[in-house]
Amino acid sequence: MFDQNDVPYKAAQKVDQYVVCKHDIGSLGQPRYVNLSTHLSADQSVEYCKLMKQFADVFAWEDSDLKTYNKKLIQHKIPLEKDAIPFKQKLRLINPMLLPLIEK
Repeated sequence: MFDQNDVPYKAAQKVDQYVVCKHDIGSLGQPRYVNLSTHLSADQSVEYCKLMKQFADVFAWEDSDLKTYNKKLIQHKIPLEKDAIPFKQKLRLINPMLLPLIEK
């Protein structure tokens, strides 16, 4: 992908293998859309939709769904040895030619 000077080789165009189709698993007044691959068979799509309808209450459909949460379930701790001092590495410059690729 890059030569020894961090210059990107010309990238070949990739065919999008992951084409998705929207499926509504909500009710008439409250649609809930999920994306499923178009590579699934019709039977598989139906089965996935049934499964997601059954467990639709576990998905966060809006930001307001995330307001209440159990901190014991999602609290993250980084284990450190006793007397260890955390440090932050300085930012490193990147090759300006790589910037469009990174932003993409």
